[in-house]
Amino acid sequence: GAFVADSTVAELKAKRPELYVQQTLLDPFCGRGIIDPGYGKRRFGVAADYAQQYLNTDDPVPNTNEPLPNCVVYDVTSIRPESIFGH
Repeated sequence: GAFVADSTVAELKAKRPELYVQQTLLDPFCGRGIIDPGYGKRRFGVAADYAQQYLNTDDPVPNTNEPLPNCVVYDVTSIRPESIFGH
């Protein structure tokens, strides 16, 4: 979902720069295959006027556990229900 959201924001801002666009990323997968695992960290949130990331740092999925520098980050790890991921 993050790749689609990010591409949509970039395209929208390119065509309608006067629009204020907020981007919300929910524990986004940031790798672009094995070729570019840091893609999202460099790109996600760049085109938005305001970008926010909801982050879960102990997710077993790779490339989802680091804050994105172009986003306001909300770490929600500590509020996850114990029944998820065996906790």
